Amino acid sequence: MRTPYDGARRLRQREIDDLRLSITAQAEELATLRSESDRLAAAAEREKCVAAELPLLSSHAYLARLRDRKLQVVRDGDAADTRLSDTRGQALTVFAAMRALEDAAESFRVIADRAATAAEQSAGDDRYGAGVAQARGTAVRRARAA
Repeated sequence: MRTPYDGARRLRQREIDDLRLSITAQAEELATLRSESDRLAAAAEREKCVAAELPLLSSHAYLARLRDRKLQVVRDGDAADTRLSDTRGQALTVFAAMRALEDAAESFRVIADRAATAAEQSAGDDRYGAGVAQARGTAVRRARAA
């Protein structure tokens, strides 16, 4: 049964679908940044081991670049984590609104079903009442005729 809430429910469902895609993309971005951070940390450790074995080879500039890059990746990861949390919060809000619309639509259906059942019952009662009145009228006419 169609309800006045169907359009709003479809709109909210589209919002939920969009947010779901956004959450997936942001989670993938966060995972990529975390793996990049781990990769940079491992590269820095390897470079420190190489620098310890080859003291004549200066790796200070390279290690500084790795450290700076890792700090930038960590900052980007924190920002991505914040965006992901915000998007999840939006999704919860939209989902709650969607749930409220679904409840309202269900209430509308229940009320419409009750009204239809009451109308059907009323029509049946009217037919029964008309039949009873007709039967009484026939009985009264027969009694007068006799």
